[in-house]
Amino acid sequence: MPSLTHHLTALAIKFVITGFVLILIFPVFYSESMWGTIVLTAIITVGSYVLGDLALLRISSNLATCIFDFAFVTGVLMVIGPVFYGFTSIWVAMLAATLVITGEFVIHKYVQRFVFGLVDSEEPSPVE
Repeated sequence: MPSLTHHLTALAIKFVITGFVLILIFPVFYSESMWGTIVLTAIITVGSYVLGDLALLRISSNLATCIFDFAFVTGVLMVIGPVFYGFTSIWVAMLAATLVITGEFVIHKYVQRFVFGLVDSEEPSPVE
């Protein structure tokens, strides 16, 4: 059974990567609310971890989970982003999602190894 420390470490890494990307991208295109960025970062981090890492990654591959993360981040930024920024372009949301999933690939390896207890060669194959 994975320890709470492994879950918190994965969540912290996801939060930092996602927050860094949103703080890097959104001020360039929008007048940004820092609280909005923190809230969006928290929503993306928790949602992506629960739905993507704990549910999908357990039964699928790293690539499939990265594709899910891309769609999830883009969707959250398009649906909830306008609450904080007034308007969110699909292109800006996709750029942010692309940068987020580059870090997600490494986080998925961490989750597979320390949360699921898998070695690299034991990565589950996609559902047939």
